[in-house]
Amino acid sequence: MTKPIKLADKVIFELQKEISLGKYKVGELIPPEPVLMEQFGVGRSTIREAIKTLSNAGVLKVQQGAGTFVCAPAETTEPLDQRLRRAALQEVNHVRQLLEVEIVQLAVTYRTQEDLEMMDSLLRERWRQSSQIIMKPVQMPISASIKR
Repeated sequence: MTKPIKLADKVIFELQKEISLGKYKVGELIPPEPVLMEQFGVGRSTIREAIKTLSNAGVLKVQQGAGTFVCAPAETTEPLDQRLRRAALQEVNHVRQLLEVEIVQLAVTYRTQEDLEMMDSLLRERWRQSSQIIMKPVQMPISASIKR
């Protein structure tokens, strides 16, 4: 059973996505709390929790009286393994899917005939092995297969 994703985690994910897509650039202010509350449909405490987490991770910098600013990526000091442990499974899978698409595109671009022949050979071997498993007769007495 997976634990439900907290509202603050959803806000964190969306804010990080907006920053990475360039909606909020390095050094710029993010919208004030009331605007974020309306944008994400959550309460003030959820917004504050998300901002605090992003601030602790070095993504945002809160300046009392001035607002909350986007930090440069180099200012992010949290190690990747800690970020991955804290991330929701859904977030990790989303990033994995994005990376896999890029990896496949690179593989297609730079593949050689030798690569294709190796893949063909490996797939044929895999098919042969799976066919042997499927073709093996089941050696179980009929009486043993009937549940009482």
